[in-house]
Amino acid sequence: MPLLDGLAATRRLLTLDPAPRVIALSGRTDALSRNAALEAGAEVFLSKSEDYATVADTIVDVHGRS
Repeated sequence: MPLLDGLAATRRLLTLDPAPRVIALSGRTDALSRNAALEAGAEVFLSKSEDYATVADTIVDVHGRS
């Protein structure tokens, strides 16, 4: 991302009122990246290698939470 990395963007998004629900989608698959995204406030971490159904189901699941 040109001005912010994904972690900084997530932190900034979560300062909004109301805060959006963030799903991290990354080309990385390591535990360090996953943990960093979740610590930044993402609700879910997905790899870009996930199949379409998993991504779609995750969006529906996260969007449907109260």
